Amino acid sequence: MELFSTVLFHLNKEVDLAFLAHEMVDLDWLAPQTWCVIGNSYASMHEHDQAITCFQRAIQLDPHFAYAYSLQGLEHTENEEYDKARQCFMNALRANRRLYNAW
Repeated sequence: MELFSTVLFHLNKEVDLAFLAHEMVDLDWLAPQTWCVIGNSYASMHEHDQAITCFQRAIQLDPHFAYAYSLQGLEHTENEEYDKARQCFMNALRANRRLYNAW
């Protein structure tokens, strides 16, 4: 679902993304994937700080969830916090050396 939410983000489908976020919350509030979907929803609305908080929650739920680190890094890039972004991308690569968007 986190990948599908990224597709919706890139297609600028804000309404569909928000609906997916609500569905994911109803399905499993404590899944890290849910928090990635919510974070992508905030990111689509240019609420970068809220998105970072959601991705951080996903990481708290699963410290090895590389995709959440990479999404958080992208949001730090949007906020021009390049040192934080670099650290997030490095954490993503530690969790999964093959994650393309962390590279």
